[in-house]
Amino acid sequence: MGFLYSKYIITCKNVIKHSDETLTFERSFEKLIVPKVPSEVDFNLVVGFEHSLTKDEDLNIYFEMTDPFDETMMEAKLLTLEAVEDDKLTSVVNITKVKHVPVKKSGLYSMYIKHNGKIICKQDVLIRKGKEEKNE
Repeated sequence: MGFLYSKYIITCKNVIKHSDETLTFERSFEKLIVPKVPSEVDFNLVVGFEHSLTKDEDLNIYFEMTDPFDETMMEAKLLTLEAVEDDKLTSVVNITKVKHVPVKKSGLYSMYIKHNGKIICKQDVLIRKGKEEKNE
């Protein structure tokens, strides 16, 4: 039986893919300021995995997002991993544009990445009303 684990999970406004296959994450965040509540937000969810799952195993990865009341707002299949041969190991980076996320209340929004019903990793983002801070 193979294994699967998350190497990282990042929320950011933009991802740039370079010709040498590296990535740049612009405006990564764990706190997001919105001008008004209710509103909608868009962002990129970047998850890096390492796995050794074979074709005989479940290769589907799922995404779930909850609001400050811990109610599920979104659920979807994030990706299907490519199976590997026995005893092989591979790394995968998934970039998903998450659009039109309804922010009905300021608070902690949580994103869960799941496999076989188990949480692989989690990212919390505090979303609140206010003015964006300028870094000079």
